[in-house]
Amino acid sequence: MSKFQKENLKMTQTHTHESGYTLIELLTVITIIGILSTIAIPHYIAHRDKAKMATVYSTLHQIRLVQEVYKTSYQTYFSLGDTVITHADSPVEVTGTDLELYIPNGQAYQIQTPIGLEENAYTVKIKTNFDRNMDGIDDLYLFESDKTAFPLYPTSF
Repeated sequence: MSKFQKENLKMTQTHTHESGYTLIELLTVITIIGILSTIAIPHYIAHRDKAKMATVYSTLHQIRLVQEVYKTSYQTYFSLGDTVITHADSPVEVTGTDLELYIPNGQAYQIQTPIGLEENAYTVKIKTNFDRNMDGIDDLYLFESDKTAFPLYPTSF
């Protein structure tokens, strides 16, 4: 081997100290991120929907209190008929009282009393901006004041 070939061989065999990550290291990190996201994302969605459901219950509780105050004064429950109230309508003033209803953003409420039963019952239909049952459609709930079971039932407007 000539002197030139030996020097050329030495130059090709010397390693330059380049910094970087190996393919194995990158794949390991990507795998760990994938595992963490499959665990974290469903928990995040569940907690977010639980918080949104809490706003539904809070607003429903507010409506129930207003209904009872109204009934104390007028011996019947108030009704908004077929009117659907949304956040854009907030606050909704209840006629004949100093009470107001505040509707959360992204939700819609319809408050009705059955004809002839205004003094005994009312219903509240609630359209939400979330999909807890994962069917691709925003959830709808029904509250009926004369029922003693769990207060919200899936329904449609």
